[in-house]
Amino acid sequence: MKVTKTAILKELKGMWNNTKVIHGVNVAYVAWRQKQGEFMSWMIIEDNETFEEAKQSDFTPIEHFHTQRELATAIYNVIQN
Repeated sequence: MKVTKTAILKELKGMWNNTKVIHGVNVAYVAWRQKQGEFMSWMIIEDNETFEEAKQSDFTPIEHFHTQRELATAIYNVIQN
């Protein structure tokens, strides 16, 4: 079964201050995360890292995204390779 960006967006929908594994990629959504005045709420974090563990390290991501759509595109690109 081929995964689409729309399917990934559907899986991300409703996330709020938690983590979730989407097609093998551990993602976090932090509603209040800002850096240099810009929201960077969506992020890819270390495998098996929980929300609380990420919080203890000040949510240092592998990669961060401004929008859910940017994150979905990144996940899509990862699973296509």
